Amino acid sequence: MKLILDDGDSNWGHAAQLTGMGLLSFGDPDEIYFGFSIDRNGVLHYENYEPSKIDSSIVYTIPDNISMLQAQLANAQSDLQTKQAAFETATSNN
Repeated sequence: MKLILDDGDSNWGHAAQLTGMGLLSFGDPDEIYFGFSIDRNGVLHYENYEPSKIDSSIVYTIPDNISMLQAQLANAQSDLQTKQAAFETATSNN
């Protein structure tokens, strides 16, 4: 929220970008992509960029196959149960 409400030190550039008011400086607003991520330290990252500047040498496929995701979840849950049982055995033996 600071980027929107307390951005005077940056001449309100972050606020304009995040609210869409600064998109004219990036070209056609209909052709602007917005990226958001949270790093391992919990820091939020925001990016606006033009499609013409995309590096397409590396493409990440986002799976849309729900059965594959459900299988991954089932495997993770099974692994968790196995490790939870080992943990409980180890703590009860101490």
